[in-house]
Amino acid sequence: MESSLQSVVYATLAFAVALFFLRWRLDPLYHIPTLGGPSVPLLSYLGALNILIRGQTVVDEGYRKYFGAPFKIPFLSGWVVILTSPDAIEDIRTRPPTQLSLADGFEEIFPTRNSMSHKAWDDHWETEIIRGKMTRSVGSILANACDELPRAFPVAIPTKGSEWVTVGAMDTAEKLVVQAASRAFIGLPLCRDRRYLGLIARFAHRVAGSWLISLLMPFVAGPPLKLGPMISGVPKTMDQLIELVKPVIQERRALEQLDNNWEDNKPDDMLQWCIEEALVRGSSDESIVCRILSTNFAALHTSTLSFTHVFYDIALHPEYLQPLREEVKAVVASDGWTKDGLNKMWKVDSFIKESHRWNGLTFLSVFRKAMTDITLRDGTKIPKGTLLAAPAASVHHDEGKYSSNDVFDPFRFAHMREQDDHSTSHQFSNTSLKWLAFGHGRNACPGRFFAAGVLKAILAHLVLNYDIKLVEEGRRPPNFFFLMGNNPNFSGKVMLRRRQGD
Repeated sequence: MESSLQSVVYATLAFAVALFFLRWRLDPLYHIPTLGGPSVPLLSYLGALNILIRGQTVVDEGYRKYFGAPFKIPFLSGWVVILTSPDAIEDIRTRPPTQLSLADGFEEIFPTRNSMSHKAWDDHWETEIIRGKMTRSVGSILANACDELPRAFPVAIPTKGSEWVTVGAMDTAEKLVVQAASRAFIGLPLCRDRRYLGLIARFAHRVAGSWLISLLMPFVAGPPLKLGPMISGVPKTMDQLIELVKPVIQERRALEQLDNNWEDNKPDDMLQWCIEEALVRGSSDESIVCRILSTNFAALHTSTLSFTHVFYDIALHPEYLQPLREEVKAVVASDGWTKDGLNKMWKVDSFIKESHRWNGLTFLSVFRKAMTDITLRDGTKIPKGTLLAAPAASVHHDEGKYSSNDVFDPFRFAHMREQDDHSTSHQFSNTSLKWLAFGHGRNACPGRFFAAGVLKAILAHLVLNYDIKLVEEGRRPPNFFFLMGNNPNFSGKVMLRRRQGD
């Protein structure tokens, strides 16, 4: 009897294993080449761990080996199909969200919901404000951000006379980005409140930390344990920020009732736009603050990382300070600190774009999640739930797209503009199949024009008013790859001194 029972158990297990492997062999993804580790079910998780620390190297290999065709890499959350063909990338970017969803793909790659306890967090209606009012008003909010920088720099870089001061590159970049962006997002006087600025930075850190937890330990951060909010500390920081911002919301509502000229005098910032939109939607004050925090995180985290790279690159190449300085002086003299002026700073824009091309922040872009089974135009079958992406870093280092791609050429894109009838297509904020830093097409990052403008304004102020060098000449603090991109050294330092006279 016992022997018969064992036989039944073994037979059942054998059948289950056979069925499991049969389903794997019949899966459309089986026929797509695998890189990074084994494609065998369960063992693919070993490959996912490899991708966490060698993702860019693996994708670069696949880009060279399979260019023109797709390949797949394992993530802890599932397979990611990498599309190397420009036609395939164009195909996925034009598909409707009912087939391929950017929002769901982004949440899969950058999970944040598990760290939030506020229900108001999930309704991201701020995206339409960013695409609409922020984009239309980018000139005025950039002017405000520029106006804030002369107040932000002395706090972030506390120099004395002509003495050199050593500062943490990332910490300094964060302080400058946070205060300049806060002027555009929340306005005066809160954008100069040290407690508010500190909490905004802490919020960004904790959301980034929660993303890491959710990615590495999804069953701990999310169901069934749902410990994400407690571990991350995000809800506590959100509550503190709601406490600070709600009185400002209430004050503006009161002024609207008392000021007969409110339409002419009201602030032109993200907070005001959210207050007005919330009235239409019937959204709470908490929802308004959540929209501001979501916008802040999207802008601050990536901009801080980007400018930290720029910090190290300009300190490593001080020979470019003078030509940058001359450009900024000439433009400011003719156009002031305006959107039009920033657009004329070709070399400043080019330096930032080349730093981004050279270093990169994320090795993948144009994320999509298949919401149903689909077949791409090239015949590739993609099952529901699969993630797709474009190999941004590999594209940006493709010799066929960028000559001398292995050379750091800060004015590369300024020269391209000169040779291409002053075309704006080479600007940092523009997207194309050759430039995927912000995604591509109508679903590209909606806040990229503001983010690019802030980065240019910060670099322009920096070169105009400071000398900069590395602590150890010629030794740039090394980048490190982890999770999704090539991160700047978090603890590296640079040296600065205030320029005396001209």
